[in-house]
Amino acid sequence: IGATAATFTAVQPAAASMSDTSGSARINLSGKLRIESQSIVQLACHAARPGPEQAAARAELAEARDRFVAMASALRMGDPRLGLSEREDASRVTDALDVGDAAWAPAALAVDALVAGNAPGRAIADLYAAEAELAASLEKLFSAVGGVHSNARNFPTSAVMAINVVLRQRTLLE
Repeated sequence: IGATAATFTAVQPAAASMSDTSGSARINLSGKLRIESQSIVQLACHAARPGPEQAAARAELAEARDRFVAMASALRMGDPRLGLSEREDASRVTDALDVGDAAWAPAALAVDALVAGNAPGRAIADLYAAEAELAASLEKLFSAVGGVHSNARNFPTSAVMAINVVLRQRTLLE
């Protein structure tokens, strides 16, 4: 994935099926996307710190960035490997993905700079400045995906709430 071109809208082939039964996978993936953004911030701090582990931290940061972009793209375009059989067509979710695109853009630039080793002090400050908006947009995305894709047959709202609590607890433990 190209450094600066890594956005939510990276093109992946969408499945041809018209009946998407992957609501639970979408809900789960949107929660994982939020957690991955927090992981990116943590890894960015390690990548900005000079020392013998800096190169490894930059490589881990690049991998986390690529996972984030792949997950975000899958939420929009679908990805059978991730249990998403077709592209997202609910405007509530695509609108939230658009907001996520806008919030990810400055964060992506900062992450790309850190991965490349360019001005780490400035890049970490830029990432810090972008992080709150990114986190808020991913929280709204999770709510939008949960609201659209939870139902009694597919994935009940109570399960969406449970995933939210579990993911937050996991983040606190890491």
